[in-house]
Amino acid sequence: MITVLLLRNQYADIERLARAVAAFGLAHRLSEDMVGDIRLALEEAVTNIIMHGYTDTEDHEIEIRFSFSADRVSFTIIDDGQPFDPLQAPSPDLKHDFDDMPVGGLGVHLYRQLMDNVSYQRVDHRNILVLAKRIRRP
Repeated sequence: MITVLLLRNQYADIERLARAVAAFGLAHRLSEDMVGDIRLALEEAVTNIIMHGYTDTEDHEIEIRFSFSADRVSFTIIDDGQPFDPLQAPSPDLKHDFDDMPVGGLGVHLYRQLMDNVSYQRVDHRNILVLAKRIRRP
């Protein structure tokens, strides 16, 4: 089953994303910890798109496809922003105090750590980022 959420490239839409993740987690009986990880990962990815993906001030659509199966959830984020492959982004240097760290890369690092699988491709002038996580049931 796939659910589609359409967002604008506006920070105000991040709250809609948070509500959609909460509803998805509830509908599929996901643990609170898992829903929290998913929410944080998606918010980081979408915030990066909003902040860095566009060189104009026009409205753009960001599509997020929520997918559920018995053993995993996945989230496909599709945008028409600048090409950006997060798998090519270097990991941040985590040896420094948080306040002393250089700006950039921490959000990408975070969602790569929170999710079990991250993939990227550029198709027809669109970024397609897939974040997936295995479901571990007791």
